[in-house]
Amino acid sequence: MNCKQEMQRFDCIVGHNLRMQRCLAGYSQHYIGEQLGVTFQQIQKYENATNRISAGRLWALSQIFEIPVEILFAGCRETYEGVEMLEPTSNEIMLLKALRQLPERLQKSFVDMIRVTACENK
Repeated sequence: MNCKQEMQRFDCIVGHNLRMQRCLAGYSQHYIGEQLGVTFQQIQKYENATNRISAGRLWALSQIFEIPVEILFAGCRETYEGVEMLEPTSNEIMLLKALRQLPERLQKSFVDMIRVTACENK
C-alpha cells in the first residue's frame, strides 16, 4: 500500500470515529458545523473522508466532545484492509451512552457480563 492509500485509509478511520463520537454525543452535523464555524455539508465531507480534517479542527473536535484527540485516531494503528467499517446500531449507541453514566468499576462489570453472555450464545 502506498502513502496516498494509507492517508486515505486514515482519513476514512478518522471520519468514521468523528461520526461515532457525534452520534454518541447526540449532536447533529449542523450543531458540530456551528461549533467549528463550517457548514453541516463540510461535516458530512469529513465523516465520509471526502475532505481531510486539519490538525486544528481535530483539536477543536476533541474539545467539543470532551475527549482526548487520540480517540479520533482510534484504529489507525491496526490494519483494516478488507474490513468494512460498521456503523453502530441505535441499540449500541444507547448502550454506550448508558454505560458511560456508570462508575468505572461498574462499567467493567457490565462489559465482562456482556462478553461472557456473547461467548455463551455463539
